[in-house]
Amino acid sequence: MAEALRMFKSSEDESNFEGVSMDETVEETRPIAAGTSMVSWREIAGDSDEEEEDFDGFSDIEVQELDSDSVSESGSEISSDGFDDIFEWKDNLSSVSVEDFTADFGPRHGLGLDASPKDFFDLFFGDQFFDHIVHATISYARSNHNDQNFTTNRDEMSAFFGLNILMGINRLPTIRSYWDSDLFLGNAGFKTTMPSKRFLILNRYFHISDPQQENPTDKLAILRPLISKLDKAFQDVYVPGKNISIDEGLVKFNGRLSFKQYMPKKPNRFGIKVWMLADSETYFVPRFQVYLGKQQNADENDAVGARGLGFKVVDFLGKPYYNTYRHFYFDNYFSSVPLLEHLLENKTYACSTLRHNRKQFPADLKKVKLKRGEIRTRQNKNLVCMTWQDKRLVTILSTNVDPQPEVFGPLNERTAKRKAVPDNLRVKPAVISFYNKFMNGVDVNDQYRSYYPVGAQSKKWWKYLAWFFVNISIVNGFILQNLQTDRRRRLKHLDFRLALARQLISNYNGYKRISSAPTSRKKDVPVGRNVKGHSLVLSSERKRACVMCAKAGRKRASGRTFESKYKCAQCNVNLCRERACFMEWHQ
Repeated sequence: MAEALRMFKSSEDESNFEGVSMDETVEETRPIAAGTSMVSWREIAGDSDEEEEDFDGFSDIEVQELDSDSVSESGSEISSDGFDDIFEWKDNLSSVSVEDFTADFGPRHGLGLDASPKDFFDLFFGDQFFDHIVHATISYARSNHNDQNFTTNRDEMSAFFGLNILMGINRLPTIRSYWDSDLFLGNAGFKTTMPSKRFLILNRYFHISDPQQENPTDKLAILRPLISKLDKAFQDVYVPGKNISIDEGLVKFNGRLSFKQYMPKKPNRFGIKVWMLADSETYFVPRFQVYLGKQQNADENDAVGARGLGFKVVDFLGKPYYNTYRHFYFDNYFSSVPLLEHLLENKTYACSTLRHNRKQFPADLKKVKLKRGEIRTRQNKNLVCMTWQDKRLVTILSTNVDPQPEVFGPLNERTAKRKAVPDNLRVKPAVISFYNKFMNGVDVNDQYRSYYPVGAQSKKWWKYLAWFFVNISIVNGFILQNLQTDRRRRLKHLDFRLALARQLISNYNGYKRISSAPTSRKKDVPVGRNVKGHSLVLSSERKRACVMCAKAGRKRASGRTFESKYKCAQCNVNLCRERACFMEWHQ
């Protein structure tokens, strides 16, 4: 089996559907145990002793079957014959020229060895951004729902985030289930943190942007503060190394949305598409872009966009890392000869699978018939196009790997004893090993997120995307924590999330009255005080609703009415002692 296991299916051909977007859950070929630490990933993804009954070859690359009638906007150029833009390919092969990668890379956060999970999460959020969310949430509640009494604060919003993280770890059928009185269903931690009604109110009013300041022409205006914040923060705290992978993710969403994407071969066929760039060896994601659909005007008016969506995405995500001799890896959704030439001009190497209907594809390889194990290679300077017949036909376009094949023996002794592997099946192009090893950066980050989805259920598309970005922040923080500490002190993925959720919740008590700013406490009305012949006394009965608060429409932050054990002895109605209810009632 190849050195690095392809865990998720590569980008799907999108046929002629013109909508767009993505989903967070991606199909896995081998699940990782929920508590697995990042350092053990290579052991999980490494060679296995279990083989199929028949030897299936060495390629882990998924080959997409293309409909000859379909036209994908992913491709920079798609030709219908071999005569468009003549490109000279030769079968006289030679070594390619690859410069050494010497740029600085790695973490840039400056946290110490004793940094907690919340310290890493605060690199992306932090108190200042939580204050922004508090302001936006209050503004939305008061302007869009006319709830003038609603307020919240940083501590409550932090606890709200912590509970949403825990919902991905301890999954229950509904939000109310976490507060259920059933011993085997309810969660004591949720009940202790805040009332269910208060959580539902926060979930309803939760907002990222101030509705009074949103740009009506921006489809992502409601998420723009978060996207801008993370786009900068991710790049500031980590610089990727030599090998970089570019791929797509899909945030599941089945509702109505202009840029919802339909991908029939994905486990979740509908959702919002997000392009991502990841370090192939640490899986950190420093760059991303939400796909908003076909924007023909924008594409036609710039030279890069005119070359197709795949070209445009790779150029946008990869541009900050040009001119450093990095190596990019991506699948055939993005790849084309012009793209790899463009990257090479910017001192960047690349390796990708390639569709046969791309413009400038070697004409003599388009309809080549090969036997199992046979290879055909064409070259133009550093550009190498290789077609190899494994279980399926695989075509790789690269600028960073010599065209010579490598030879492998049987995968393990058991395979050799059961069935001899023919010599021609022991040969595989060296470029296949490079592709399989370094293409999985985004996929691994995807898989970490898929174990513990963050966020409660909602009808709002943007909330799924918001929690998707929160989840990326958690995974990136987990990766930074594992890079920071020695092996003995590293937390497993599950432990990191649990610790983060606990630290966000801290000792928050949502059963106390919420105030966004300190207020002066009114003096209690003395028991027995006489006003117009009426006196306030302690009742021997249970608490009852304060009639003055009910008349004035005053309620607690949770939505419940104010209750009191004190009452007017003459009027026989309950009134709050802590407020001026007794005085107001008798005015």
